[in-house]
Amino acid sequence: MRTFLAACIFAVGFAVAPQAQAYQGSGFNFYNQCGNAFAAGFANRAFCHSYLMGFADALSQDRAICFSNINDVQVVMVVQNWLRNHPAYLQNPAAFMIRNAMINTWRCR
Repeated sequence: MRTFLAACIFAVGFAVAPQAQAYQGSGFNFYNQCGNAFAAGFANRAFCHSYLMGFADALSQDRAICFSNINDVQVVMVVQNWLRNHPAYLQNPAAFMIRNAMINTWRCR
């Protein structure tokens, strides 16, 4: 029984692991996937919301940003707005664009 449980846990962990990797695309690719209301609101909601909340949590833990009572929808809206308002930089890595959006919005004072 223990072997079976260990095998199940390993299989689930192996299946979920690729989803935990950092997004490697450009700001433009991320915008196409999560930058508009349709993508982040329907088709890619789970990915976009959870990825951006994880990003925000990491920046918060590093004290790069400070916020309270902010929900996932607000975080997604801030990043969407930043990407839309800075199209000249969308060739940069998505992580660069997302970090700039969050730090410029919730910079610790």
